[in-house]
Amino acid sequence: ALVNAYDAGGFVQVLSPNATEFRARLAQMKADRWTDQATRAVFLDFTVFNPSADQFVSVRFLFAFAPYGAVTAELTVRSMADRLQHKLATRAVNLGAEFALYALGALNLVREMGRLRATGLAEFCSGIWNLLSLAS
Repeated sequence: ALVNAYDAGGFVQVLSPNATEFRARLAQMKADRWTDQATRAVFLDFTVFNPSADQFVSVRFLFAFAPYGAVTAELTVRSMADRLQHKLATRAVNLGAEFALYALGALNLVREMGRLRATGLAEFCSGIWNLLSLAS
């Protein structure tokens, strides 16, 4: 016998990403007795995207209800890279922006090192703004 195999029947509830609305909807579902003795499973699925890593993460919580009343929980997490073909212009703009950011950081470092050399270590370190500028 297959364990945790479910047919395509069932009901769907779309929950809000807003925490207050999410809790209110769950409370309403509980008050409406959304699950009953015929319920065999509840799935909570969501997907998030991390643009800096170009990765999707799919998360599934499965709560399986046995006929004799036990509830088992299962968590599945899948990470997937974005494999879409992006236009060359988009990639070039992203690469150019990253290069500009690193170049500005390097220029700031060179400028602050020049100020350090000109004023001396003790004088330079006496100003908090000099240290913050160097750190950034």
